Amino acid sequence: MTQKTWLLPLSDDGEISFPADLLKVLEWEDGTLLDWEINADGSIQFRTADHQKADPDKSEQQPET
Repeated sequence: MTQKTWLLPLSDDGEISFPADLLKVLEWEDGTLLDWEINADGSIQFRTADHQKADPDKSEQQPET
């Protein structure tokens, strides 16, 4: 698998802007939810959030019977 790396600028306000070519390659749009991981070298990996994954910090509500 080929891997490509982009260096993304961080604004003074801590905001990251994703270049249009990156958004196109990843098929991300405004509103796409992302997960991220901070690596030991300080780099950050972004992935599309898996909406099926249970959030351990949120308890699932069961319907009342």
